[in-house]
Amino acid sequence: MSDLINTQLGQYHLIEAIGHGGMATVYKAYQESLDRHVAVKVLLSNRDPQFAVRFKREARAIAALQHHNILPIYDYGEQNGLLYFVLQYVENGLTLHDLLGAPMVPAQALRLIGHVLAALEYAHARGVIHRDLKPANILLPSPNWALLADFGIAKLMNDSQHLTMTGFIIGTAAYMAPEQAAGRPIDARTDLYSLGVVLYEMLTGRVPFDSDTPMAVLTKHVYEAPPPPRSVNPNLAPALEAVLLRALAKYGRALAHTAAIAEALTAQLGGQPYDIEMSVDETDTPTSIQEHYFIARQLQALAVPVVSLAPRFVGKFQKGVDYIGDVNEFAAEFARHAAIMRHFGSYKLSIHTGSDKFSLYPAIAEHTGGRVHIKTAGTSYLEALRIAAERQPALFRAMLDYAREHFAHDRKTYFLDAQLEKVPAGADVADADLPALLDQFDTRQVLHVCFGSILDAFGDDLRAMIADDPEAYRAGLERHFTRHLQPFV
Repeated sequence: MSDLINTQLGQYHLIEAIGHGGMATVYKAYQESLDRHVAVKVLLSNRDPQFAVRFKREARAIAALQHHNILPIYDYGEQNGLLYFVLQYVENGLTLHDLLGAPMVPAQALRLIGHVLAALEYAHARGVIHRDLKPANILLPSPNWALLADFGIAKLMNDSQHLTMTGFIIGTAAYMAPEQAAGRPIDARTDLYSLGVVLYEMLTGRVPFDSDTPMAVLTKHVYEAPPPPRSVNPNLAPALEAVLLRALAKYGRALAHTAAIAEALTAQLGGQPYDIEMSVDETDTPTSIQEHYFIARQLQALAVPVVSLAPRFVGKFQKGVDYIGDVNEFAAEFARHAAIMRHFGSYKLSIHTGSDKFSLYPAIAEHTGGRVHIKTAGTSYLEALRIAAERQPALFRAMLDYAREHFAHDRKTYFLDAQLEKVPAGADVADADLPALLDQFDTRQVLHVCFGSILDAFGDDLRAMIADDPEAYRAGLERHFTRHLQPFV
């Protein structure tokens, strides 16, 4: 849109282009009626008939933001299909982006971030989310004064069905919050995460996530923990590193919820002891070493009495079956997690989906020295089903068919490779072959994840069966527990 130079938009004579972006071009302009220079932001042309309506609505909302740390909007208009905002002209044209590239003095960085926080607090209280917070949108009229610009522009452009992803994401991927990158609903916390990225760059001289493509950067925002700031800038104070890691945490809600539960339990139990396990393993993405460290440190800072912590380890941990993956790769990664556990010394590692992971137990025993929590409750239940398969085939067939019916619903909270079509109907299996189903990969997993449904429907029958011959169940559990515990002896 450089051909607009020396043209007139309403009262404003465009003098020169002073900024370009994926969504607009900014011009220095002269307003003769008030004898002043202004900045005119001309948006990309858009043929969506509803765009002009949204533009006017957003312009009014943004113009209502009157704060000394928000760049004010003087006017807006439309001419020959061009939509434009009229903004305060900042004489030196300097933005925070122009100052970055090396770590800033912390005092100046925190002062400027404080100005932006004040602007966000004011806007958020009025229901306005910025959505595109980055250094280029933070103007610096003086070295110690920040003005936040471009409120609402990202929402306006993102709502347009004619916007290309390239035009929007290239300029913002480095500062985009995980929920925004994943296309999930956003709120005020989205802006605070982006501001945390900006502060990280101010204090370390680089953004936390970088890659060759915008999509790769967005993926890192969603799935990875940032490099510890002091590994980038060793001169950074530990307290500032903690601030940055909190701002960029992906577990903020879960940690706050855990702290609230601990506080409630302490009050309710009146000093009686209790155990809390923090589990982040029911995901499809391994917990990075940095994430483990951050979670443990935050739990410690929140004074949450966590007895065990269950990261999501590399490879596949599925219900009731052995580990699926490279055992050597697991052992190397597990050693690093165990080192973090020993560093804090206040909890043990939990292999939350750890029953029957026999191929891993030697490495786990070696690196934890026994400070580990391995759960066997689910597979202990399977040992009861084994007795039913051996002694009450009709009951076992009924439970097997019931699990087949309920598997689609019950599997929703699990990551599984089990295929229902490989699980036979009860009537298709001879009595003598029923016990072997407890060792068949797909059938074992289907029965395992449907334990709640099965116990609701057949719990009384199972308890009666065990009561008739408790020694058989005791012997089965003894064999089961011995196999789990032997590597740790």
